[in-house]
Amino acid sequence: MFYPEFTLSADLNKEYEGRNDLKLLGRVDLLVVDSNGIPHVVDYKTSPKQYENYNSAKTLNFTYQLATYERMLRRWGFNTTDSDIMVAPLQMTNFRKENG
Repeated sequence: MFYPEFTLSADLNKEYEGRNDLKLLGRVDLLVVDSNGIPHVVDYKTSPKQYENYNSAKTLNFTYQLATYERMLRRWGFNTTDSDIMVAPLQMTNFRKENG
């Protein structure tokens, strides 16, 4: 099954005693659940640069983002041991910032 722009949410109140207002939301560009029930995450990154030319701070941010998605999927009861959780870099030509 393919789920484009799938929203994940997690209640964080158990981790922070005395709080009842903490919720984390994330939007997965593409969630694919295979025939074995294993979730796979694809996160598209568009840029005029090649992915290999991104600076380390940016790629570390992507790593953190994908790890957060994986943790949220585990909270939902998915087994992520065999999941593919990846960035899909899309190098755009004629990419202009004002186009979003």
